[in-house]
Amino acid sequence: MPTGRHMHSRWNLAMDAGLLTEERVRALVPEKIFRRGDRYCESGAVLELARRGEVLHALVAGSREEPYMVQVTTRGDRILARCDCPYVEGWGEWCKHVVAVLLAAARHRGPISVQPTVRELLAPVDRPALERIVALLVDRIPRSYHLVEELVERERRRSPPADQ
Repeated sequence: MPTGRHMHSRWNLAMDAGLLTEERVRALVPEKIFRRGDRYCESGAVLELARRGEVLHALVAGSREEPYMVQVTTRGDRILARCDCPYVEGWGEWCKHVVAVLLAAARHRGPISVQPTVRELLAPVDRPALERIVALLVDRIPRSYHLVEELVERERRRSPPADQ
């Protein structure tokens, strides 16, 4: 499946065990959603498919200018997925974008690249560099400020300051 760095993962196991098949995807969604997702998959709407750790990440072209972000993972024999389209909120029902990603993975449409997780990517970076990275992220995506603020506050509540 992936080329380059081959890592044994739940995705490899899911593919080997037949957990991710076209038939299974069809059985888990209404036929109308399956047909729409199939059309998206066949038209090449799945722009990027990459595995980071135990999560399959994808970008899917759709009706808006910016591609939709889809994430898929497995828990036992369950496939959990989410998409940032208006049809789905959280890890719930599957939309046509999720179906397109699952079909692309099941049909092996193009290589599924293996990328480092964000934690692996940031591990060698020191604090000043990490601060610069977050500041640049917020500069480029201004709406991310509130998310950063929320996450910093959550960490403050979880961990007392180092000097205490």
